[in-house]
Amino acid sequence: MSVLTRTDKSNLQRETDPGVYHLVWNVSARALAAVRPELVGSRLDREDALLEVEVRITGTRFEATARITHDGSRRTLELEGGTAIHCSHAGVAMTHLDSGDLIATLRQRGGEHETLYARLPLLSRWGLAGGRYELRP
Repeated sequence: MSVLTRTDKSNLQRETDPGVYHLVWNVSARALAAVRPELVGSRLDREDALLEVEVRITGTRFEATARITHDGSRRTLELEGGTAIHCSHAGVAMTHLDSGDLIATLRQRGGEHETLYARLPLLSRWGLAGGRYELRP
């Protein structure tokens, strides 16, 4: 049983609110149904479930909500919020997010934002393999 957790480089979208970001994973509906059947619909072989995490950053803290969409249904889960650490490396602004449910590093260059690393420990607690996104050059 496995989960596909990689998306393309545009997986991080910045909303009009400067502190709101979305990270998106595709999760095998069959794998998710084996561990959390209430989160998926009945058509397991037609499409993956979409797991979208909305992150709201305010100062040095963040809150996060997960939305799982599959087969026309949508479930929402509140995730554990945590610390947002802002720093700069070689003139590039970065933000590191850390909580029990989400660990991520975001890079900001001008108006562009991308995910350098993101991991959802939530998926491994459910018994799913994977659960991280790493940017590949």
